[in-house]
Amino acid sequence: MNFTETLWSIFVVFVFLSYLVVLYQIVADLFRDHELSGGAKAVWFIGLVFLPVLVGVIYLVARGRSMALRLSPETGPEELRDQLTRAILRNERVDLLIDGRLQPFYFNYSFTPLRDGQGRVYGVLNTAADVTDLALARQRLESYAGELQESEARF
Repeated sequence: MNFTETLWSIFVVFVFLSYLVVLYQIVADLFRDHELSGGAKAVWFIGLVFLPVLVGVIYLVARGRSMALRLSPETGPEELRDQLTRAILRNERVDLLIDGRLQPFYFNYSFTPLRDGQGRVYGVLNTAADVTDLALARQRLESYAGELQESEARF
C-alpha cells in the first residue's frame, strides 16, 4: 500500500465514522422528539434504513434547527428558548446543567454589526461574557442593603 492509498483509506474511514455519528444523532433525535407522531418517526426511520444518505441530508435540512433545542436535557425546547431570550434581552439568569445539577449563570451579551465596504450589514458578531460572580455579589449587596434598612427602621 503506497502513501496515496493510505491517505485515501484514512479519508474513507473518517467519512464513514462521521456518517455513523450523524446517523446516530438523527435516530436519537427521532426518539427525543415528543411532538412528532409515531407514524412520522417510522417513515423517517424506514427512509434512513433504505436511503440513509439522502434521507439523512433531508432530515438535517428540514429538522436540523430544532435538533439543537431538543439536545438540552434540563429543559424542554420552549423553556430553553424562553430562558435564552430572557437572558439575552434582559440579562436574566440562565440555569445550566453542570455535573448533574442546575446552576445559575449570568452573561453580558454584545451584538456588533459587521459591515462591508459599502456600509451594508452582512453579519453580526455576538460575544458573551460570564458575569455570574458579579451578579451574585450584586444580589448579596442588595440583600445586605435591605437588611440594613430594616435594621435602621427598627431603631
